[in-house]
Amino acid sequence: MSGEEAGIIRRCLAGDEKGYRDLVEMYQGQVFSLALRILRRREDAEDVVQETFVRVFRALDRYDPQRPFAAWLFTITTRLCIDHLRRRRGVTVSLTRQQAGSHEEYEIEVEDPG
Repeated sequence: MSGEEAGIIRRCLAGDEKGYRDLVEMYQGQVFSLALRILRRREDAEDVVQETFVRVFRALDRYDPQRPFAAWLFTITTRLCIDHLRRRRGVTVSLTRQQAGSHEEYEIEVEDPG
C-alpha cells in the first residue's frame, strides 16, 4: 500500500470527509471500469460503484492493511456485480402451452434471429 493510500485510509477511519472524497476519486474510475466490464450496462455499473463505496466505508475498520487495498476493493465490486446479475435475471418463461380443453401440450415456436 502506498503512503498516500495509507494516509487516506487513516483519514477515512478518523471520519474525515475529505479523506472519503479522496478515496473515491482515487479509485472510482477503476471500480467503474470493472463493473462495466462485468455488467455491460452503464446504469447498472454506476449503481454498483455507488454501492461499492458505501460498503467500503461501512467495512473500512475491518480492512486488513497488510493486504492490498485495491484487491479488497475490487473483490467487493466483483461480488456486488455478481449479486446484481443474479437479481437481473429475467423471469423464466415456459415454451410449452396446453391447448384449451385438452391435456396435450405443444411447444411454442421461437424464431431464431441469427
